[in-house]
Amino acid sequence: MLRGLVYVFSKGAWVGQGDMTQEFMSISTGKVLGINNLVFIAIIITIMGYIFLQYFRNGRYMYAVGNNELSAKISGINPVKTKFLACVINGMIAGLAGMLWICKFGNAQGESCSSYELNVIASVVLGGVFITGGSGKVGGVVLGVLLFGTLNNILPLIQVSSFWQMGIKGFVIIASVVINSITQQHMDKKALQGRD
Repeated sequence: MLRGLVYVFSKGAWVGQGDMTQEFMSISTGKVLGINNLVFIAIIITIMGYIFLQYFRNGRYMYAVGNNELSAKISGINPVKTKFLACVINGMIAGLAGMLWICKFGNAQGESCSSYELNVIASVVLGGVFITGGSGKVGGVVLGVLLFGTLNNILPLIQVSSFWQMGIKGFVIIASVVINSITQQHMDKKALQGRD
């Protein structure tokens, strides 16, 4: 729906490289000490995410709400406020990612990055984040992104068709969800046995 609104408001128009300044594009294409700016930005965002989730109260609240919303509410946590904050942070990072993509490729149009959502979900789930919420580590997500990025680069090189690529990505998501679910059930079982 939102992508449709983008088409309506933009009237299908797009912005090309000629409409962007070199300074704007250098945000993604520039280098420091021979290393692309995107690497530094990714490291900074990763560190900020880790610190927020581990050491800030609102970050811990997100784990609590994701794990058991009712228990979190009984404990005095406002689930609505926590979910809203999570959506705001998600939107900010998505906006930053979109801007960096535009800077790198020098074009912006309504259909840019379509179906990238599947890549994000696959990377995160592959990194050990439970799709139901409440569990996952930043380090695991980084590992998931690296593994999925490697998979994304290998498939075109070995000339796998785009249709099969989508199928393989879907399989990775399903397999990761199943493995995470089995792991969670095993951990819950061990926790219950420990109480006995």
